[in-house]
Amino acid sequence: ELVQDLKAMIEAQGGVVGVGDVLTLHNAPDQITAMVSVDFDDAISAHEVELIVHRIEQEAAARWPMVKRMFIRPQSGAGSFAPGAAWTIGR
Repeated sequence: ELVQDLKAMIEAQGGVVGVGDVLTLHNAPDQITAMVSVDFDDAISAHEVELIVHRIEQEAAARWPMVKRMFIRPQSGAGSFAPGAAWTIGR
């Protein structure tokens, strides 16, 4: 449920055109690390991407306090790969 909710929250952000894999690592019941591949609109600046990432992190922290860390990987085409393909090295 957390994975689907994180994905939906990120997809709803302006400037995001796709979300690929959402991977979670549960270190303890109240400590989760989330790793997400995100495709950002190519027309926005790096600064705008940084602002979107900050908003995502803030909203995740407010909604899911157990998510202690998020790693967001900008990746063209995220969301259009087969599950698991976004984390393949060398892409």
